[in-house]
Amino acid sequence: MATRSDIDSLRTAFPNWVLFRSDEGVFYATRRGVTLDWEQLAEGLMQTVAADTADDLAKTIKTQECPDGTQ
Repeated sequence: MATRSDIDSLRTAFPNWVLFRSDEGVFYATRRGVTLDWEQLAEGLMQTVAADTADDLAKTIKTQECPDGTQ
């Protein structure tokens, strides 16, 4: 079961993302202050991502970030 510290850890690790957990327990992250354009979306980037676990969300966010840590 996910805890408050799970979401706090994610927020610390990914400050460029707004993170929350739904009442159903799904973790969500959306880009903070960034709106992707059509080209970026076509390349597979997503404005908002979701996962069933904190670890899976962290992995998904990492695939969405550039190597330098930017969005």
